[in-house]
Amino acid sequence: MKKIILIAALAMAACGGEPRNPYPHSYVCGKHKVMADFSGNVARIKLDGVPSTLQQVVSADGAKYSSKFSSIPKKEIIFWTKGMNRGLLEFDGKTFECAREQ
Repeated sequence: MKKIILIAALAMAACGGEPRNPYPHSYVCGKHKVMADFSGNVARIKLDGVPSTLQQVVSADGAKYSSKFSSIPKKEIIFWTKGMNRGLLEFDGKTFECAREQ
């Protein structure tokens, strides 16, 4: 009986763990904070805490995402990653250089 309880406890511990962070990538872009999750051709971001879904658009370099095709566009947001640690944010008529937080 003790073996069964021990096995059940170990199985539950292995499954429990920490929940997945829905926004695993964090960037500082000038005065703005961008948290992002990339999946396929979509980037789910939080820009200063406000969620938005961006679609990947054609880019000559890096991965570029735009809110232009969002179902409810307010102001266009463009987020452009350049490698693993850099990027650009175009928002509110301005462009900000981004650095990934470690």
